[in-house]
Amino acid sequence: MAKTIEIPDALHADLERRAATEGLTLSELVLRELQSQEGKLTPAEVWERIQRRSPVNLGAPAADLVREAREERDRELENALRRR
Repeated sequence: MAKTIEIPDALHADLERRAATEGLTLSELVLRELQSQEGKLTPAEVWERIQRRSPVNLGAPAADLVREAREERDRELENALRRR
């Protein structure tokens, strides 16, 4: 089992405060936070996966598709508000 021993005072105090607020020990809080990171990709790993993917042909520039979808959403909202 590993232990972290050199934590800056301000960080240690903040973690202790958070642990107390949640009714946890400092060890329980730190363990929970570390476990929540288990298996998550780093930004570099995500970028690497993106780079390996094949390009997707959307049939039109993505900006045009987003603009059209937003315009359609706005029309639907305007129509819904008029019906009230």
